[in-house]
Amino acid sequence: DRVQVGGRYAAEVTYNAGKSVFVRLYGQIDCICANPSYGALPENGQTRIIEITEKVVLPNGTKRLFGIFSNIG
Repeated sequence: DRVQVGGRYAAEVTYNAGKSVFVRLYGQIDCICANPSYGALPENGQTRIIEITEKVVLPNGTKRLFGIFSNIG
């Protein structure tokens, strides 16, 4: 609940899987972002600003976060 749709957060890039990039917020919350279509590609260990675009709760209670790399910051 600390993360809100539309909010911007500093996140550490943990894995670049080609089209998708996994980032971690607050050292414990994972989020999936699309690789940015402009600028330098995110590298593991970098801190980048992301914007949360969607929060999903699956029927089994698992939560998923999706975001985009922000051009702010």
